[in-house]
Amino acid sequence: MIRKEIWTLRESGEWFTFEPHEVRYVNVSGPKGKQRLWLVVVHAPALQRLRGQYGVKPKLNGHDFHITLGRETIQ
Repeated sequence: MIRKEIWTLRESGEWFTFEPHEVRYVNVSGPKGKQRLWLVVVHAPALQRLRGQYGVKPKLNGHDFHITLGRETIQ
């Protein structure tokens, strides 16, 4: 969804490959308090190209693609 427009993606149902790169965590603060998110960072050039085809930056706010493994509340 971009600027409240919902697109029908031609690529829906297609498979995209990625390569796991590293496990890391990030600390975030939000309505549920402070949390630590555990992530597997992945390299996904095909997804970067896909985003470009739809007119958006290759990475959202420069962040790596990732898979969230879990979260924990921190003090």
